[in-house]
Amino acid sequence: MVKVVSAPRGRIAIRSIVAATLTATLATLPVFLTGATAVTLRQDLGFSTGGLGVAVATFWVSMALMGAPGGRLAQRVGATSSIRLGAVAAAVSLLGASTAGNLTQLCLWLVLAGLASGFCQPAADLTIAVGVPVPRLGLAFGVKQSSVPGAAMLAGLAVPSLALTVGWRWAFIASALLVVPVLFVVPLLGAGYVGPARVDAREHQAKRLTRVWLLAGTVSLAMAAVSAMGAFYVESAVAYGQNVEAAGVMLAVGSAFGVAGRFFFAWRLADVPRPFFVTAGLVALGGMATLVFSLGVTDGPLVAATAFAFGAGWGWNGLFTHAVVTTNSDVAARASGIIVVGAAGGGVFGPLVFGFATERAGFGLAWILAGVFMLVAAGLMALCSRSWVT
Repeated sequence: MVKVVSAPRGRIAIRSIVAATLTATLATLPVFLTGATAVTLRQDLGFSTGGLGVAVATFWVSMALMGAPGGRLAQRVGATSSIRLGAVAAAVSLLGASTAGNLTQLCLWLVLAGLASGFCQPAADLTIAVGVPVPRLGLAFGVKQSSVPGAAMLAGLAVPSLALTVGWRWAFIASALLVVPVLFVVPLLGAGYVGPARVDAREHQAKRLTRVWLLAGTVSLAMAAVSAMGAFYVESAVAYGQNVEAAGVMLAVGSAFGVAGRFFFAWRLADVPRPFFVTAGLVALGGMATLVFSLGVTDGPLVAATAFAFGAGWGWNGLFTHAVVTTNSDVAARASGIIVVGAAGGGVFGPLVFGFATERAGFGLAWILAGVFMLVAAGLMALCSRSWVT
């Protein structure tokens, strides 16, 4: 039975946002660090760009498998316990990956990282739903959903600061330290949340969750492009003439636009009448910007394309997650877990398709495929939004 918790104020709300954001960041750092440090990591462990695609896809496969059961488990055991367990598992996976001696060992640690992430994401969304007052949920989800591009930004900064100085292994070790503030800051929260006027019959609840599964399918296409972007951006920029340090910084800059987009759109557009339709527009804009990467642009054009590809192509997720959770507030973790399945599913085939397309035809075709994925996702999401009443 779901426990009803009144929306707390002040310090508990802030601690809930901080704990959720740090946990979600920690949970996705392994895959983004793998992509950002790929140039030195691949040389050290001895595998190709296709192998990089396999490694990244391994993370997303295990995350997809954990999404739905992870959401149900988080709903059952509660936000606080879920956050703590997931954060520790993510930290262990980072420390383990730092010891990898070959591609197989790296993939095994990325399996654990993916399982942890599939559990952490719905746990973090549940923490927001339980710990933050309803009027502040848009702002809260904007901050929390910034964690994914935030993780990519940290991974990009780790290239010049750690990977190229003391080695890629230390980048993984340093990232695992994020678990410490998570364990200290997370407040004691109840097991679940029932929002105002959202206690529905089981039939209505099941119908809403079925619609969430449909949306998860569109998310998988968009995230196929997003995950490939995070994993291969540095490699692509280097192939087009940028040096490794500059490419890492550009990834960090693009990720900063993604952070700003997720925060701004969730905060300022949370109350729009058709949030899923607005989300579709943002995905489409990101897709068009991603197509520009296929032209092999550098300097100013690359900066502009990066800003839009990351700002809109990643920025839609905060608004989207807010809409999913608030329209399913009595089963927030379960709904979030379903979306995780779609997002992680895209993360499975996106890097694989991108990696092997790059090996056979170069980065140009790979970026075209990524842009098309996002445009198709935008169209399908717009169609789904027509039958969704928030």
